[in-house]
Amino acid sequence: MVDSLQVGYGSRRRPYEIAAGGSAVGRPRRGVCRNGQERRRVVGRGGGGGGGGMTSISLRPFFTATTKVRPCASSSRLSFLLLVTSSPLLLLLLLLLLLGEAPLQIAADDRGCGLDEFLTAYRDPDVAYYELNCIIALNQSLPPLSKSGKSFTLVGGGMLSMIDGGSKFAGIVLPANHSLILDGLIFVNFRSSSDGSVLSASSSGHVLIATCVFANNTVTNDKNGGALHFSGTVSYLIRASEFMNNRASGNGGSISSSSSSSSPSPSSSPSSSSLSAGYGDGDITGHILGCTFILNSAGNTGGVGSFSDDLRHIKLEGNSFLLNRAGRGGGGVLSFLGGVNTIVSRNLFSANLAMSSSGGGAIRFLAVADVAKDGGGGHSVFTLCANTYSADVSRMKGRLWFTLSNLYVTSDGKDASGVNITFCPRRPDYTVINAPDVNVENSCATCPMPSSSHVSSAHQASKTDTWTALL
Repeated sequence: MVDSLQVGYGSRRRPYEIAAGGSAVGRPRRGVCRNGQERRRVVGRGGGGGGGGMTSISLRPFFTATTKVRPCASSSRLSFLLLVTSSPLLLLLLLLLLLGEAPLQIAADDRGCGLDEFLTAYRDPDVAYYELNCIIALNQSLPPLSKSGKSFTLVGGGMLSMIDGGSKFAGIVLPANHSLILDGLIFVNFRSSSDGSVLSASSSGHVLIATCVFANNTVTNDKNGGALHFSGTVSYLIRASEFMNNRASGNGGSISSSSSSSSPSPSSSPSSSSLSAGYGDGDITGHILGCTFILNSAGNTGGVGSFSDDLRHIKLEGNSFLLNRAGRGGGGVLSFLGGVNTIVSRNLFSANLAMSSSGGGAIRFLAVADVAKDGGGGHSVFTLCANTYSADVSRMKGRLWFTLSNLYVTSDGKDASGVNITFCPRRPDYTVINAPDVNVENSCATCPMPSSSHVSSAHQASKTDTWTALL
């Protein structure tokens, strides 16, 4: 039954109250999405007489209307997800077709763009700030950065502020105790046989990356971090950036991050507290916020990122991970080896693939006893808050086909009773926990509120309701 039916006479339309009957053979009209359902009104010719036609009014030709209800797609993102999830074969074809290694061709022309000027400023120890407003093509790998003030800021001043590595050259090497800011830049076609083709930051220091694009960057020789590599006690913040088609023959298709309990303590500087939002001054942090990762791949584990941190606090919040792939080690998107305090919050994981039976089409977490008891000060916390998963798959052991797999948790075979895993508000579907000593709970008490990375204890009581409402 419908409330009214629009019947056209020339250019005019008038509503008539009718009772629906007959067979609906007309063209459906797009309905309104309410409560997850779309109601469509279908208009067609009636049966003509008897019980098959309309009963309340008589029109020629007879018209009837019926209402059809179906699940609605309220956004283009949901439409894409429904398309991908409708057919596993389509998902595999997309991965095979899109995850190729065709070079990204950039028509870079440095005439008048100042390649020499850029290199001069980069090498000058007294230059702390440089604005790039053009496309430049490198003719050599960049030397290690060395600034007398221990800091360097490189920003994009134009719509196409791009540095092209020519599929031959490596990028920035950040030495100890240096700070680096990259803002509004595009890095393409960097290549290195060492960790991190665009940026390698080791020992201690601070890195801020904002609104940048990293595309078609590669590390070979079984190295890690297709675009970025952080090690030692470097604190980093990456926000509102895009990573596309980056590759690592080792771990972390786009980003690799590692620290060691034997590394020196971080220096206390003003930038240290600004990069450690929510953890306290001086903590070693790694934050990735509001970024997009598409078509990145790793030969081993972590198609997007590999994190093996026994000192660094890791937070990934509000990111989108689409069509990424990991090879023999599992973790189609993210791979975690231990960690003191890791928060994965409000991220979207869709159509990611782990080629190995090690599992974790989206995330693989290895609970390490030594990290929990030594580097972690007696505990290791891994928290997942209100993430969304769709069509993430991993290869079944000994099989040629794949199965849905969002999260895989395993251990190193030792006592991992000091490792705590928390799900908010509950454990995701297609989660496998193969670590009996790990402590698992469902709670939102340790999750940051969506609008802030730091919440006072007075707000803890309402967290579960807030996070549940977001799902």
